[in-house]
Amino acid sequence: MKIIFLVMMWFSFSLASVVVDDKTGLMWQDSDEAASVNTTWSEANAYCEKLSLDTYKDWYLPTYEQLQTIVDKSRYNPAINKKFKNVTPGNYWSSSADKIFAKNAWNVDFKFGFSYDTDKTNHYYVRCARGDVPKK
Repeated sequence: MKIIFLVMMWFSFSLASVVVDDKTGLMWQDSDEAASVNTTWSEANAYCEKLSLDTYKDWYLPTYEQLQTIVDKSRYNPAINKKFKNVTPGNYWSSSADKIFAKNAWNVDFKFGFSYDTDKTNHYYVRCARGDVPKK
């Protein structure tokens, strides 16, 4: 009985740092770092590639389209699916570079739910994803 209880405690704790989107099949980072890591675009990509969370090591910076799937425009401050607990109502990087202006990349503002393309040297938040092949 004690073993089952300990396994259940680990499982609950382990899954507390991720959110699984049943619609897309993506697993999203929802650790404390998802609300605090604030970097440039290239650093955001490197951060996700190095992330090891809940025994998974295949995290990546999600595309603009993937980030859009967790926006909830019926909410404000934060405008994100209410499953997420670790959120800073601000801009989060996507892996999608601007096709016209090479120095820019797309990001999503989870305060209002809007999207922008801005200079890759700006500092924005990072929320990594896994479970799907990223399209850049």
